[in-house]
Amino acid sequence: MPLQFRSFARPDLLKTIHPKHLTSLLEPHRRFFEDRGFSVPAGAEQDLDCLALAGILGQPDEETPSELVEALYVIENFSDDQHFDELLAMAESVGLEVGEEETMVDRIRPSNPG
Repeated sequence: MPLQFRSFARPDLLKTIHPKHLTSLLEPHRRFFEDRGFSVPAGAEQDLDCLALAGILGQPDEETPSELVEALYVIENFSDDQHFDELLAMAESVGLEVGEEETMVDRIRPSNPG
């Protein structure tokens, strides 16, 4: 029986991740997505097709990158105010730069021009 990652098959969940950060999550797995007909944007300013991406993630196989699945799981389950400090500590412990000028919403969600 194949694994089902239903939560990642929700485009609305993927849209909550800032495009810059989602692109950086996908980039190391570019070949995996290209093999499935999905083009990872070269720059963060390009739109991501979250519906197509969710379709790929919703039908995982043995080639689905476990690191990406784990990262999306962490984002989904810990990206609320209660867990934000824990996420910052985890990011810093693996050497990720965390900009002081950004808020939690800026890091996770794209800004919506007024």
